[in-house]
Amino acid sequence: MPSENLHITLVFMGSVDTSARIGAEAVADELRTVSAELRLDQLGYWPGPRVLWLGASTVPPELRHLQILLQEGIARAGMELDDRPFKPHMTLMRKVSPAPRLPTLKPIVWQVKQFALVESVTRSAGAVYRVLKIWGLGG
Repeated sequence: MPSENLHITLVFMGSVDTSARIGAEAVADELRTVSAELRLDQLGYWPGPRVLWLGASTVPPELRHLQILLQEGIARAGMELDDRPFKPHMTLMRKVSPAPRLPTLKPIVWQVKQFALVESVTRSAGAVYRVLKIWGLGG
């Protein structure tokens, strides 16, 4: 994955129209929550989509709180959302075959101080992500 595409999804909204986007932004505008320290300490592989990922074995309470507030608020605004459990991870590589041997990982500590609304556009060369709006998190 190109470095500019690395991200962790808090809430996946899928394709949305302008009114749904405005509703999601309004939810995020109202949030008052604090930054978090995310410890990325797991490498994993999903054989179905053949994806290599980097993730966190535990979710810091501050990040979980943010994710819940966003998901619940966006759902109250009328959007149907994916109901899979939140597992913070970022995709490192796609179409990895055969399954790799996963080395032990020295944890990466990431200070999460902001979150963003991001648009994904799928092109023949892969997805391109465009940041639409950024929100800061309190200390």
